[in-house]
Amino acid sequence: MRPLRSQPVLVLGLVSLVGLGWVMAGPAACCRREVPGVAAVDPALLAFLSRARSAHHRADLLENDGSIQGALAELSAIIDGPMPGGPRGLPEVREVLADTLARRADLASRLGRHDSAVNDVQRGLGLAPETTYFRGHLFEVLGLVEERRSWALDAEIERVLASVDERMVGQERARLERLVADRDTARRALVEGSPEAADALRAAKEAADRALRDARLTRLAPEERARLEAQSAAIRSIRERALTAFAEAIAIQSQVIEQSLADSPLPPPSGSGP
Repeated sequence: MRPLRSQPVLVLGLVSLVGLGWVMAGPAACCRREVPGVAAVDPALLAFLSRARSAHHRADLLENDGSIQGALAELSAIIDGPMPGGPRGLPEVREVLADTLARRADLASRLGRHDSAVNDVQRGLGLAPETTYFRGHLFEVLGLVEERRSWALDAEIERVLASVDERMVGQERARLERLVADRDTARRALVEGSPEAADALRAAKEAADRALRDARLTRLAPEERARLEAQSAAIRSIRERALTAFAEAIAIQSQVIEQSLADSPLPPPSGSGP
């Protein structure tokens, strides 16, 4: 099953076009209604939105089939293809591009291309400078990219530490195996335990992880240990960046919600007095 993601914002663009007097009559045709006092919509814009929507659907199908690379190619065709409104594009075009860049960044980070993903987010932020959903979503994706980057470094450290096991023999090996069994038991207990005991089980799991890690560290060469310490410091920095990005996303989306409620206040409950 494809992971949950925000739906492409093309529907929003089409809704705004209907308000301007355009109605979609089918997948391959549209009809135009003249509305006095409303400027006609550029047919190139409507074509761009339809083309982008189709590309997102193709990306959905490819992603569901496990072809992340194919999905990336579909999204790149939107980003790098022709667009109405010149280099900067029309507002509707910029919103679609910002959302598509966010999705491409998400997919690229799933392939381990974290730097490329960050570049896409930064490009999207340049297209969405105002406090909108699109800008908030880009920061959300930035946090996710940095989170995945930290996971990748974590996994690399674990691989190095696990490689130490082959160097241990005799009593040292037997002690290592007990520590591994204790770690596995603590992890299962945390998963299967009751919510009331979660804090204690989590502490036990962390203690088992530390004991195993410390035992493995003793068998590392000085240069290996220095490299792992540098990677651990990098992980802490990356996670701080992720936390900052998520906090920015929350702040922006909170502002969007507050502004939306201020512009369109909810009606009073039925039956309520003045």
